[in-house]
Amino acid sequence: MKNRYRSGLAACALMQLAALCTIAPAVLHAQLDSVAPDTASSPRINHRPTFTPADTVLRPRVATLSDAYYTRLHIHLLASYVTLPIMATEYVLGEKLIHNEQLGIRSTGGLADAHVATAVGLTGLFALNTVTGVLNLYEARHLPEGRTRRTIHAVAMLVADGGFAYTASLGGGAKLPRSETGIPGAPLPGADQHRRAAIASISVATAATLMMWLWKN
Repeated sequence: MKNRYRSGLAACALMQLAALCTIAPAVLHAQLDSVAPDTASSPRINHRPTFTPADTVLRPRVATLSDAYYTRLHIHLLASYVTLPIMATEYVLGEKLIHNEQLGIRSTGGLADAHVATAVGLTGLFALNTVTGVLNLYEARHLPEGRTRRTIHAVAMLVADGGFAYTASLGGGAKLPRSETGIPGAPLPGADQHRRAAIASISVATAATLMMWLWKN
C-alpha cells in the first residue's frame, strides 16, 4: 500500500515538472516581447553614452595682464608727460643756435651744452618709452580692445625714433666752419635739413602722444 502511494506521488511530481518545463519558456518569451521595443516600427536607439573631449570645445581666450604691465604703463605715461616740453625746449635751443650761426655769432658754451644735454635727455626718454611700449604692446597682443589704437601709436613712435636719430646725424652740418662768417638771413649748409628733420620728428611724436591721451577705448 505504501509503495503504491509513493509511486503515485512520484508520478504526480514528474507530471508537474514536465508541465513547468513546457510553460516556462513560453511565459519568459511573452515577457521579453512586452519589454523589448518594436524594431520594425521604431528606429533603433543607441544607448551607449557619448563623451566630448574637453579640448575640442572652443572657448574664448582670456588674456590677463601682469603687474609688470601696469608698472611699465605708469612709467610710460609719466615719461610721455615730460617728453613734450623737452621736445619744445630742444626746438627753441636749436633755433637759437642756428640763428646765431647765421649772424656769425659764436654761441656760448652754455647754449650749445644745453642743446646737447636736452638732446641726451630726450634720447633717454624715447629709449625708455620705446622699451616699455614695445613690451606692453607684446603682452597685450591678445586683447582686441584698443588694439588698433596701440598699434598706430607704436608704429608712429618708432617712426619718430628713427626721425630723431636721423636729425642727430645732421646736427654737425648745421654749423658754420670756424673760418667762415655768417651772412645775416643766409641759410647754413645743412641747417635747413636738420631743422626740417627735427620738426617732422617732433610733429609725429606729438601727434602719437596726443592720440593716446585723447583717443579712448
